[in-house]
Amino acid sequence: MSDRSIHCPVCKSKLEVTHRDRYEDMSEHVSNPNGTPSMKDGYQCTNVDWCEASYLNFTWIKDGDCYTNPPEGVSWSEANRRLEKASVSGMGFALNSWNHYYNLGKKKIEERKISFRIGKYKIDIKPKEKGYKYPEHKQYMPSTFRWRYEIWKEAENRNGCYTSVIPTHRMVLHCIGSFKRSYKSAIYNPEKNKSSIKDCMDRINCTHWGTKDDRTFAKISSFLIRVMYHRKCKKIKAISINLK
Repeated sequence: MSDRSIHCPVCKSKLEVTHRDRYEDMSEHVSNPNGTPSMKDGYQCTNVDWCEASYLNFTWIKDGDCYTNPPEGVSWSEANRRLEKASVSGMGFALNSWNHYYNLGKKKIEERKISFRIGKYKIDIKPKEKGYKYPEHKQYMPSTFRWRYEIWKEAENRNGCYTSVIPTHRMVLHCIGSFKRSYKSAIYNPEKNKSSIKDCMDRINCTHWGTKDDRTFAKISSFLIRVMYHRKCKKIKAISINLK
């Protein structure tokens, strides 16, 4: 994160570092959920006279995520509900933080989502994010001209539940991209990246976990890879034989 100020989502005053403690951020939760969180600066609102966030004893870390040790008689869930209700953004994240801009963008994208049904299928059309070329406060906001769609199929005997349907062409593009990434890794260091060689061979031979892959997108991907990347396939096969 850049060295910039973050602000209270309730009163907008600048949050100040008041202590350090072990706060688990999202990356730590995903990579090592049972580990000990690293020490981080704890930011708090010092507007103790009237700010709800200060009264509820909220602490933020630099990425904008918040934690609370609410006063006696106030539950954790109630404290978070009250914070979001009092927040100028409707969220508990610190203003001007990464989490604030990221989640605000997601919220705006959902607001512009268009959904409609065709029989057992539901189609969602929503704008893509503006992207990394924009400043952080705009990166996650909805694009004006770039849109994507998602297809959902109603699950059998489960009214109101849907399963995602990924179009064949999207899976084909994913498989080809995976082959290209694995090829680069395999060529860079064949001895250390044997898993990349295996992935390439699976894409070439249309196999999955050692068995023939009969899925349509896998067959199309395998054919295209063998045709478009004939030399790469030949090189990977030679490397695979030499390592046996």
